[in-house]
Amino acid sequence: MKFILILIVHGFFCEGIRLLSSSYQVKSEQMSIWGVHHKTGTFLLQHLASDLADKTDLGRVSFYEATETCADEASANYDVETCSWRQSSINQHAMFWSMDRVAYEKLQKDSNGSFKLVHAIRDPVSLVVSAYNYHLEHFDTGIVPNTGPEVLGGFSLEEGLIHEAKMEYASTLKVMLHMLEASRNDPNVLITSLENFAHDFDGTVATVYQHLLGKDHPQMASLCEKAKFYDLKRHPGSAGDHSATSQFHKEALSIIQNSSDPIWSDLQKLRTAFNYDFPDLEINGRSDAESNFWDILSHYE
Repeated sequence: MKFILILIVHGFFCEGIRLLSSSYQVKSEQMSIWGVHHKTGTFLLQHLASDLADKTDLGRVSFYEATETCADEASANYDVETCSWRQSSINQHAMFWSMDRVAYEKLQKDSNGSFKLVHAIRDPVSLVVSAYNYHLEHFDTGIVPNTGPEVLGGFSLEEGLIHEAKMEYASTLKVMLHMLEASRNDPNVLITSLENFAHDFDGTVATVYQHLLGKDHPQMASLCEKAKFYDLKRHPGSAGDHSATSQFHKEALSIIQNSSDPIWSDLQKLRTAFNYDFPDLEINGRSDAESNFWDILSHYE
């Protein structure tokens, strides 16, 4: 399994890509799949996936849900289109929300081993802070139960963060861990994170596209160039109002660091289980560069 570390890739990989003939294509039988989780960069990765569809022969992106909802056709939340992967073959170019072990095993079977998967994860504490802010305003709780405005509205900020952490720990983060364990050591799976994009946007984009297409694809340079529009260091306004403010992140993290609830220890243990190599989130003693890093991170959700 490949894992992007902090400094192993740089933006120049997008430059000088060797151009081949226009007839160059991805292996026709290869599946190119994006696996995401709640608040792990779906906003950004949907853009990258759509650009890939526009510039290659892979075709449009099929969007699937890999949730327990799809296991029960009688469920009121069952959606025929997003759950279709269970009854039929997974399409060649697809994105899975809440990528889980069942979807991964189905992908292995449908592709006969000919697939490339980009699996997006995130620091557990940062994910909880982002999810809390999102669920304060949104009733989108199909993946994460027992949260949303009506639940969180009755709590103080600290109580709400603790409650959201427990809900995410039992749902999103549990699924993420199981998926990591199932796919560990699989060379067809590339693990990336929001921290990678915030630290080295160009290098991470290049690594993602090279994993899916191979480094010699003729559209590599144009895909990397197009992706620069989504880089908030270049275009600070491109995120719109999609994500939490950096000030909210700082306030929430300060509360978490002073909280004695054991859920935060559980989340730190998850970092170890994830083999997560980025440093812990900190509020005090941050340099200007570190502050900018986390300010940018808060928008890539």
